Amino acid sequence: MQIIADFRVEKKAELYEKINAAVATAFIAGFVDRTHGVLVTRHDFDHFSVALSPYVPYGLIHEQDQAHRREPAEYRFINNGQVPDDAWSC
Repeated sequence: MQIIADFRVEKKAELYEKINAAVATAFIAGFVDRTHGVLVTRHDFDHFSVALSPYVPYGLIHEQDQAHRREPAEYRFINNGQVPDDAWSC
């Protein structure tokens, strides 16, 4: 796997700008041998990478989310970590 970009962001607009630029660069780099697709990975909520991957077919973009989901802080310490039944009602 060839890493094209590995970056952190603070704002959503910055995220889209950096991902779009990295994906465009990856497509250009992958055009040479036409064997690798683009893999966009979320490592954490502010940490992303874009890479050429032999596991992604050429011409495609796959997304992988490795960010650990955290339960809301207000539920973490009440009821021994159990979320109340009515917590998700709107």
